[in-house]
Amino acid sequence: MLEESFSLKVNLLSAKLQKVENALRNEILLDLQEEICNQHAKVFLLWTLHEQILAKEITIEILEKDPNNLLALTNQALMFLHYENFPEVDRVLEKLNTLKNSTNFPSLEARGKAEIAFCISRISFPHYQRAIELFKEALQVCPNNYFWLFRLALLIYRGIRILHDKEKMEKFSKEATEILQRITSNYPHHVNDQLMAKTLVLLGSLQNIAFVHSRTRTTIKYFQRACSLFPQDRFVMEKSASFYLTIAKYEDAQKLLEEAIKRNETSLSHHHLGIIYRNQIPGYKDLCVKKLPFSNCKTQELKELKVEKRILKCPEIIPDIERNESVDKAEYHFKRAYGLDPSNLHVLYDLALLYRSVREYENAMKCFEDINFSVLDIWEKIKYFIQYGKFCFFLADKKESEEEKQDLIDAGTDMFVCAINHLSEILVLNKRQKQIWDIKKIMKGIYNFADTEYKSNLMKLIQSIKELPDEGGIFPKLLKECGGNELSQKLRLLCRQEKFQQAFFHLEFSGCQQSEIDVDLRKTIYLQYAKEFYGKRQKVATIIFKKYYELCFGYSQESGHKVCTLSSSKIPFFQYDVYILTSKSDNGDAKHLAESLVTYFGLQTSYGDSDFTLGIGKMVNVHKVMEDSCHIGIFYSPDILSETEYAMEIMKNRKLKTGKIFLINSSEIPKHLQSFPNVDYKNKNHTELLRLFELLCSSEIDREMDG
Repeated sequence: MLEESFSLKVNLLSAKLQKVENALRNEILLDLQEEICNQHAKVFLLWTLHEQILAKEITIEILEKDPNNLLALTNQALMFLHYENFPEVDRVLEKLNTLKNSTNFPSLEARGKAEIAFCISRISFPHYQRAIELFKEALQVCPNNYFWLFRLALLIYRGIRILHDKEKMEKFSKEATEILQRITSNYPHHVNDQLMAKTLVLLGSLQNIAFVHSRTRTTIKYFQRACSLFPQDRFVMEKSASFYLTIAKYEDAQKLLEEAIKRNETSLSHHHLGIIYRNQIPGYKDLCVKKLPFSNCKTQELKELKVEKRILKCPEIIPDIERNESVDKAEYHFKRAYGLDPSNLHVLYDLALLYRSVREYENAMKCFEDINFSVLDIWEKIKYFIQYGKFCFFLADKKESEEEKQDLIDAGTDMFVCAINHLSEILVLNKRQKQIWDIKKIMKGIYNFADTEYKSNLMKLIQSIKELPDEGGIFPKLLKECGGNELSQKLRLLCRQEKFQQAFFHLEFSGCQQSEIDVDLRKTIYLQYAKEFYGKRQKVATIIFKKYYELCFGYSQESGHKVCTLSSSKIPFFQYDVYILTSKSDNGDAKHLAESLVTYFGLQTSYGDSDFTLGIGKMVNVHKVMEDSCHIGIFYSPDILSETEYAMEIMKNRKLKTGKIFLINSSEIPKHLQSFPNVDYKNKNHTELLRLFELLCSSEIDREMDG
C-alpha cells in the first residue's frame, strides 16, 4: 500500500487522516476486519505525511492483532527498506515467503486485496474502479465475506452518482442491488444487525438516486427499518437523514444529523444540517430537494423529466434576505463542513449562494473562485459553471467602473463557454438534457458578450452536436460573423444537418482552393464521410481517412509547414513515448484500449495512478506530460477525458502545445490505425510503432534530413 501514489494536497491528506482517526475513535465498527482496514488507511496517510514513526507503530499494532496480515507485513518490509535496516527486511521477506507456500495463502492474499481496496476507497475515490476490481478478485476466493460485499456495493453506488448515462446507471444499480440482496438473504444467521441496517439504507439510497423510479413510500421503509435495527450507527443516521432531506422531511433529517454529529461529526452531516437551516429562511427557494411526488404528471417520461430538473437545474431565483439566526447557523455548518473536508466542494457552492442572498458579494465570489471545478462530476460542473457565470453578470451590473464591469463580463462568458462545452458532451448520451438546462440563455450570453474566438467555438459546437438546440437562431448569425467564406458557411450548415456526402462533394469539386476552407472543417467532413464507408466500401474509406490524417499529422505541404513553424524552433528533439491518459471507464474500455494497442503494436503496458503509460520511459506525472510538449498524448474519448482532474487544463491549452492530441475509441482502433500511411497496424514490430511516432511528431526539417 505504501507504494501507491495519489495526487492529493497536504490539507486533503490531513483531512482524510482526521476522518479515519475519528472513525477509529468514535464510531461503532462492525468487527476487527473493519478496524484493521481503517488502521491500514491511517498507516498510508501517516507515511505520506512523513509521520513515519507513528505509521510504524500502528503497523506493529495490526500485526499484534493479525500476525499473518500480508498488507501489514509488506508495508513493514518497505519501512525497514526505507531505513536501510536490511536484516529486518530479510526477516519479514522470509516470513512472507513462508506464508506464500502455506495452504491458506489464497485467503490471505484475498484479504490483502480487499484491504487495499478499502484503503483506496477511503483515500482517493477517483480510483474507485480499481478498488471495485480488487474487491471482486477477493470475493472470488471468499464469496461469503459480507463486509467486502457491502463495501463493493457501496463503491458501485458511489460510482453511479457521477454517471450521466441512464443505461449505465440502471445497469450498475441492478448490480449493486443484487449484491446487497445477497447480504439481506443471510440475515440474521451470518449477518448482524449493524451490517443489516447499513445494507438497508444503501438499498434505499440506490432507489432514491434512480430517476426512473418514484418509490418514496417503498423506499422510506428501508430507512425506517434500518433505524429501528441499529439507530446508533453513524452511516445509518447520515444516509437516512439524506433521504429525508430529499423528500423535504426536514425535522426528521435534522434530528438524525444532530445525533450523528454528537457521535462523530463529519463534513456530510454539517453540510446537510446547513442546508436545513438555510431552507428555514423565509422566502428562500428550496435548492436541494431532489425528489417530490408529482401528482399532476400524466406520463412516466414527464415525471422523470421533472425529477431530473429538480436535481440538475440551477436555481432560477436567489432571494435577497437579511442576516438572521438561520443564516448564521447555516453559515457555521457550511464552514465547519468545509473545514472537516476541503474536498467537499459542494459546500462552497451552497455557501456562495448563501452569501449572495445576504448581499455579501465578495465572500460569494471567493467561494466560487475556491471551487476546483476540474475534480467535480460533469453534472456539478455544468451547474456550477452556469451559476458562477450568472453571478459574474449579476455583479457586473452593479459595478460603476467600466474596467471592473468588463472583467466580470469576460469571466461570466468564460463560465458559460465551459458550461456549453460540457453540455455538448452529455447531450448525445441523454437528449432530454436539452429540456432541463436553459441552453438558449447561455448561448445568447456567449453570443452577446464573447470575442470572435469564443463565438467561433460556439459555432463549431452547434455545427457538430445535432442535439444542441438553436432555438434562438444564433447559428445563422454566427455563420455570417465567423463562418468563413460562402462555401465554408454552406459546408458548416451541411455538417450541422449531418449531410456529410453533400459536404464532401462540395468541398472536393467546388473549384475553390482547399487552403481557403478551415482545416478543422475539412477534417470533420473527411472523418465523418469516411465513417459512412467503413465496413462497406473499405478502399474508399481508407482513401478518405488518409485525407483526414494528412491534415492531422503533416503529410500535406500546408500542414507540414505548420508543424515546422510550431515545432522545430521550440523542440530540439522528440521522445517517442505515448501516454494513455484516462480515468478507468465503468465498462473497462480504458483497459481494453491499452490491451488493443498491445495487440496491434506488441507494446508492454503498465498501470499506475489512473493513467496507462505505454512506450519507452518511466511513469511520469501527468502535469509533466502537459508541460513537456514533445510527448504525444493519446486520450480516450472526450466524455471520460472531461472527468479527469487535468482534462480541463489539457483541453484549454491544447492549441498552444506542439505535441499532438489524438482522440481514439477502443472499438475504432483498427480502422484508425489502418488509415495511417506507411504503418502496418497488424505488424507487432516495435519499429513500426516508432515510425508512427515519427509520423506524428516529425517536423519538415526532420523529414528533409531523413530524405
